[in-house]
Amino acid sequence: MRVRRAAVAGLVALAYAGCFIAIEVGLPFAPALRFAGLRALFAGLALLAAAGALGYGLLPPPRLRPWTAVLGGVLAIQYAAMFLSPQRVGPGLASVLANTGPIFLVLLGAPLLGARIGWRSGGALGLATLGVGLIAWPAGGTTAGNVVGVTLPLAVALGAAAETILLKHLRVGRALLSVAGWQLTLGAAPLLAISVLYGEGTIRWTVTFTSALAFLALPGTAVGLALWYWLVQREPVSRLAGFMFMVPVAGFLLARILLEDTVSSRQAWGLALALGGIFLATFHGGGRRGEADSTRAPVASPAPGS
Repeated sequence: MRVRRAAVAGLVALAYAGCFIAIEVGLPFAPALRFAGLRALFAGLALLAAAGALGYGLLPPPRLRPWTAVLGGVLAIQYAAMFLSPQRVGPGLASVLANTGPIFLVLLGAPLLGARIGWRSGGALGLATLGVGLIAWPAGGTTAGNVVGVTLPLAVALGAAAETILLKHLRVGRALLSVAGWQLTLGAAPLLAISVLYGEGTIRWTVTFTSALAFLALPGTAVGLALWYWLVQREPVSRLAGFMFMVPVAGFLLARILLEDTVSSRQAWGLALALGGIFLATFHGGGRRGEADSTRAPVASPAPGS
């Protein structure tokens, strides 16, 4: 894997990892669905503005428009589950379950994309899965409470995997920014509508909330999603799964740096295993013999910044 792509993957992981912290910071000041909808709306408008300014066009090609609406629906479900799950099961368990996306990506990617995951990539993903579990699983034993509470973060993980597989199949090329922008904008509509109809309440526009929302919408979503879609078009499934495991690891490290928490021996072992798995999946994973990916061929039209 090229160094540039590894650097992009690291930036995406940092951006997405910071989102978990920003959501926790902002939730006391805003109802969950309203918060999620505003995040998606502002991020979508930012990407559409960038698409227009760079001359890539505000509308996706006709062949991509129905799929963009589908992506918007997936995103709405994913964001609703992401913002509601911490209230149901606690942030620790929600983070663990929401970051099982790489497992879904491999399980769905093999039959749907014709990808073949070899023993090296399988072992790498296994190491990363075990490591993330050791890092994030609550030591105090936070419980789910009900089936819905467990299902919500799993929906986040499944949505992320489905979104990645669909984008890899579509090969959006130069329409990357407009597809992502409309996906976010369309996804925001049902979130905001349900929030109003349900009577969730009002937002307290404090400096803390505004800062959290700005981070979520711009670097955490607009930039992060555009870079992720750029990677999706260029890397096989096994490496994409390795990238996704960077998010909880980066989130763990950010939380320790910002909150100045100590690291237990269990978490230290988990961090070592996760980093080892990520390294194997990223630099020695897919792309070798026996680990083909049917969508690995370069896209016809390069995405912005390629």
